[in-house]
Amino acid sequence: MQAYVNARVDSLQLLYRPGGDLNVLRTLISSGYPVIVEKGFQPDEEKGWMGHYLLLTGYNDNTQTFTSQDSYTGPNIPVSYGELDADWQAFNRMFIVVYPEGERGAVFELLGTRAEENESYNLALESAQEESTLDPNNAFALHNLGVSLSYFGEFAEASSAFDKARAIGLARRMLWYQTEMYQAYFNMGRYSDVVNLASSTLETTPNLEESYFWRGKARHALGDVEGALSDLKKALEYNPYFKDAELALDEINLDAG
Repeated sequence: MQAYVNARVDSLQLLYRPGGDLNVLRTLISSGYPVIVEKGFQPDEEKGWMGHYLLLTGYNDNTQTFTSQDSYTGPNIPVSYGELDADWQAFNRMFIVVYPEGERGAVFELLGTRAEENESYNLALESAQEESTLDPNNAFALHNLGVSLSYFGEFAEASSAFDKARAIGLARRMLWYQTEMYQAYFNMGRYSDVVNLASSTLETTPNLEESYFWRGKARHALGDVEGALSDLKKALEYNPYFKDAELALDEINLDAG
């Protein structure tokens, strides 16, 4: 989303960061910058848990609520600070600042240390470490720990965190949205785990290019060249602009040729 808007929209820019908190949301909104957050969402039992974006445009400290623009429930929907933070945890408290082109400096000043991506991930990592220590059965906190450790290339520790999260139980749609688990397992040589996870995910949702990409990479590492080629071509079929899949496909073709 950030890359698309920043490349194609002249008047607006987006800035993505993990590791947010309620204070940074209020700071940005009070300065005139609406914020998009990604959160867990379960509209009903039949549909189950899924990811969902909210646009936050206001807040009220007296009622402890944000004003949200919600594509599912409608405009100007109040959401409590506590409810938002609990649901936001599932996505490493990711937020996207929306700002007019030319105001990047002002946004960076408001973000403080979060202006730097590495520092945002450091804050996210610290939060996940604290929350997973306080509640070792919090699968989302452990998953966040794995996500942030993967960002820093700490794949052994990340894989351990992901293993613990999976043992507790993660929502079946988690790999629709966050694919660092694939990355960590792949970098630890756990190719069969990547294949099995991706295959399970694709059984219910056969249009996820990231799952095809990682399964293709893992199949290639396991010596299944035909399967790898099929998966990487499928990834590019669903997303023709997926550069990593294109590069991986070219590499296999070069080796074969």
